[in-house]
Amino acid sequence: MKNIIVTGGRSPVTLDLVRLFAKNKNNVYIVESFKGNISGSSKYIKKNIILPSPALETEDFIQNLIDTIIEYKIDLVVPTCEEVFYLAKYKSRIEKYCKLFAPSWEVLEELHSKYKFIQLLNKLDIPAPKSERLFNIESVKTAINSIDKFVLKPEYSRFASFVIINDRKPEKINKVKISEDYPWVFQEYIKGQAYCSYSVAQDGKVLAHGVYPSVYCAGQGATIHFEYHQSKEILEIVQKIVQELNYTGQISFDFIRSNEDNIYYPIECNPRATSGIYLFSESLIDSFFKVDEDFKLVIPNSDKPKMVALAMLIYGLPSLRSKNQLKSFIKDFYKSNDVIFKISDPKPFLSQFKGLAHYSRIAKQNNISLLEASTLDIEWNGK
Repeated sequence: MKNIIVTGGRSPVTLDLVRLFAKNKNNVYIVESFKGNISGSSKYIKKNIILPSPALETEDFIQNLIDTIIEYKIDLVVPTCEEVFYLAKYKSRIEKYCKLFAPSWEVLEELHSKYKFIQLLNKLDIPAPKSERLFNIESVKTAINSIDKFVLKPEYSRFASFVIINDRKPEKINKVKISEDYPWVFQEYIKGQAYCSYSVAQDGKVLAHGVYPSVYCAGQGATIHFEYHQSKEILEIVQKIVQELNYTGQISFDFIRSNEDNIYYPIECNPRATSGIYLFSESLIDSFFKVDEDFKLVIPNSDKPKMVALAMLIYGLPSLRSKNQLKSFIKDFYKSNDVIFKISDPKPFLSQFKGLAHYSRIAKQNNISLLEASTLDIEWNGK
């Protein structure tokens, strides 16, 4: 039995991971900056520990975390959200006391950058969209007039925030906030089906891996419905990247399978946990601990599709544009299990409404979207 800290308790992904760790007979502690976080109300945690904001009070966050590690004799810290950047920056301090399940800060930064990631793909001869980093609005206007279809996005962002796809309207382009310190990435547009992967790796070896199509999303970004998709090609790409970086930690990728050539193109990397966790059972947890050379790749064994039901109703339902889409939505909704509600652990289902109210207040105060509000105090934007 191990004592585990899991950070980022606000995320439904974290809740699922907590349940899996606890079912494998580990003591799980949540560390968050928001008391009403969804994971903090789970019966599977030992304690919901509230620390300062990783992004806004970094030094205090790290010192309080180390004090917590010492007090509860923690064996492993598992980040799930963007607080991983702040933890990785202080990896050497943390690992005086326990293992941090994350790579170096330099590796995280390379993968999180939507430009540097493409450079890495080019280096490894992995098919990738043509990309260019831009630093001013004049270069943006020149670039969008140089190609028929394009994607324009900040170099560091999440949930597809601010992404512009094939939209040249002046009122849209003129709102782009861009500078030497806040560059954007201009890419060729690849039309096709979107897929997401989630993997766990140690020392350059992929130990767990799953893929799902991205059909229903929160806005243009996070997928909210999950069904396992087998792809040997995606696994080989992930293995190549993980081996090159000698990666340890959770790692996720977005892909487009091109309608034109049927090739899977990696588009972005999220060097952290994502919703692919929902596809796994307790066997996933084995990949977080020391394994031998004969360790067999853990793959999803979920018997039913999963969904974030509240998000499906808030984001998925309003996005429908036809009766056929509505029929598909109803079918997918009723054949899928909600990842939050469990009859054996009901409190997190109610806590998600507290979280929604909390982030609604933050969104209103800062004049930002609900999704942006949910990561305001943990996100890292290349600063």
